[in-house]
Amino acid sequence: MSAALQLKRTRRRDGVVKFETRIGNIAQPPSGVAFETASEQPARLGRRVGRQRGPVDRALEHLGERVGDGIAGEDAPPDESEGMGSPALPGFNAALGIDMASFVRETGAVPYLGMRYDGWGVRPWFRPCGGFGADLDGIAFHHHWLRLLDLGGSDDLGRFSPEALAAREGLFGGAPGRPLSFGFAFDAAKYRALLQNVALAAGVRRAAVADDADLVIDCGGAAGEGDVEDWSPWLAGHGAAQAEASSPLFASVRPAAGAALRPGCRRDMWRGRTVALGRAACMAEPLVVPLDLTIQALERLTALWPRQAIVPAAVERFNAGMAAMHRDVRDFTIAHYVLSGRQTDMPDSLADRLEVFRACGDIDAPHIGPVRQADWLALFTGFGLRPRFVHPAAERMPEDELKRRLARVRTQIQDAVNALPEFAG
Repeated sequence: MSAALQLKRTRRRDGVVKFETRIGNIAQPPSGVAFETASEQPARLGRRVGRQRGPVDRALEHLGERVGDGIAGEDAPPDESEGMGSPALPGFNAALGIDMASFVRETGAVPYLGMRYDGWGVRPWFRPCGGFGADLDGIAFHHHWLRLLDLGGSDDLGRFSPEALAAREGLFGGAPGRPLSFGFAFDAAKYRALLQNVALAAGVRRAAVADDADLVIDCGGAAGEGDVEDWSPWLAGHGAAQAEASSPLFASVRPAAGAALRPGCRRDMWRGRTVALGRAACMAEPLVVPLDLTIQALERLTALWPRQAIVPAAVERFNAGMAAMHRDVRDFTIAHYVLSGRQTDMPDSLADRLEVFRACGDIDAPHIGPVRQADWLALFTGFGLRPRFVHPAAERMPEDELKRRLARVRTQIQDAVNALPEFAG
């Protein structure tokens, strides 16, 4: 049995359109669907813990009258390993009316500033939740840093990351003028209960599943089955990487031996009246926080939410955007094994990305999302990848000016971190 959220639209005699949401059992779920873990169930929303009317209440009422019959289904036990959320999580919680203090209290959440990579065949390196340095004259910071490296500068990119420096020194708090970016490690089962209770408080009710629902959000099964893009050919023989919050303020990421999960993603997350989320949509290693993918999908789905009828063009836009995101997740994952010498085969898109970076240092990636520009930069430099050339504007900057300006950036970051209190968690 698997869980799914359904939206049923009915029109009353007085012309009012009424929407009912339901989450319940499906005797024969679509192939390739796995029940998502506690941290990946935003469709279930959560408990009202001393909060005012929030966006979730208004959103539900926007769908029609008060949400009627609601949640039914058998809950799968959560996967405790997935109790991690990126800096996107606080904003997601806030949209549901869950304040930071309530989230921390109810789930035992503790902050983490990034991921430390150990055991990958190179010296340990850090991938922060935030970025590196600051762009100079409109040119990405890493071009200037890479040129400084060619001039004999330190190869410690972490010196230009407030999160990396704070994690090293055990500091945490609000940095004046330079706030830290951080995610959370938390108890997945408790977060699940929090979201379920907020849903119930918002008006969702338990009910049997109706076969005539207009929209089904499917959260069951495994994306490694059915009509999927199978990533196994590029990851065969590797155990899934392990990410765990084993130290204060950062998670440790290590390659693992043994059987790996079967990674892959749905070719189209939205088909007909069914939208796949969580593991129903993508089965990926924890090199990317799974909850990020669910939050991104929900944001896109909310923007394209069918008010009266499903619009094919909206479905195509949703699927195209999520396909591009999943491709980035796939390539980012495979790149770990290619750059560490564990794998030689790779998708053409990853081969092109590596070739471009080696040629001119360009990183074509967004600044937000599951795989950011800073993530690629940390990965490339962590494995010692260096481009032959950098941006022409960075090459033209006089050497003395380059050293002076980067020294100023580093001093500003270090001063901000030095002002932080010691982490008391």
